[in-house]
Amino acid sequence: MTDLNAIPENRDIDQLRLAAKQGEANARFKLGTLYESGEGVAESAAEAVKWYRKAARQGRLEAQGLTGITDTGEMAPDDH
Repeated sequence: MTDLNAIPENRDIDQLRLAAKQGEANARFKLGTLYESGEGVAESAAEAVKWYRKAARQGRLEAQGLTGITDTGEMAPDDH
C-alpha cells in the first residue's frame, strides 16, 4: 500500500486510485483530500466529496465529519 502521508507522484496516485476503486477506505479518504487540495490531481470539489462519502460509509471518522454521513450511509443527526 502507498504511504498515505507522502506527497504523491503520478504512479502513487494511480496506485491510490486503484486501491480506492477496490474499496480501501483509507485510500478513498486520501484521494478525497488530494482532489480537495489539487495536490497531484486536478482540483475538484465534486470528486473530493464523492471519495469522502465512500470513505464515510465505510466508517472513516474524518470523512464522516466532513460529510455528515455515518457508516450506515445515513446523515448524522443534528446536535442542535
